[in-house]
Amino acid sequence: MRKKKPVVDFKKAINMEYPTEYYVALVLGVFFLIISCTKILHPHVFATSLFRSHLMPYPMVNIAALLFMSLEFVAAFAVVFMTKWRRAGLWILLGLMVVYTGCVMTNLLRDINTICGCFGSHARMSPISRWTLVRNFAVIIAGLFALRGKSI
Repeated sequence: MRKKKPVVDFKKAINMEYPTEYYVALVLGVFFLIISCTKILHPHVFATSLFRSHLMPYPMVNIAALLFMSLEFVAAFAVVFMTKWRRAGLWILLGLMVVYTGCVMTNLLRDINTICGCFGSHARMSPISRWTLVRNFAVIIAGLFALRGKSI
């Protein structure tokens, strides 16, 4: 019987044998896993933020919210816990961030003052601004940096 490769090899992690891209990918995965869990716990808040952005017809809002939440959770889960699917999960998360950034940019250009539903809870919601774009571009750059690693 063949021995399975562990998800995280703690000997290598402690000795810092993994490249920096690996750690950036794990941080991004944990970040998106936490965010997607808060969205899943409060799906109506995320759907409301999608509705208020006026970017899609009303009948599609709930379907899009459920699709984005579930896709984000599955991709983040793959990045953190599934070594075989880590690169695919990073590509999906990067694609979602590009879509989210495009939505924010569109609303800023149209002067629609809406609330960012990124964190899924009323307590942490803030109106979109240029800083939201800066934060999203920083996450996109970190994702591209993590994808350049060959050992991911």
